[in-house]
Amino acid sequence: MQAQHQPQVASRNQATIARLLLAANSAYGESNRPDNSYTQRVEARAESRQLLAQVMEHSHENAAAWGLLGRLEMDDGNLDTARALF
Repeated sequence: MQAQHQPQVASRNQATIARLLLAANSAYGESNRPDNSYTQRVEARAESRQLLAQVMEHSHENAAAWGLLGRLEMDDGNLDTARALF
């Protein structure tokens, strides 16, 4: 019984991670839209970070999440932190 349950859990976990990454990327895209106000862009970056934190709760080894975190840090001017994340 346990052997059948594990793949379903892993599959649901992967789907959750994928949805979170898509939402984080969408929020990141909003943070770079030139027609958004500065406040909207900052809020979108914060939303992206929050979604990425949820990804990390599921899988701390997700390369896409680390890369997006690096881009967020780079956008904030934290180049050394961004470099470490890449």
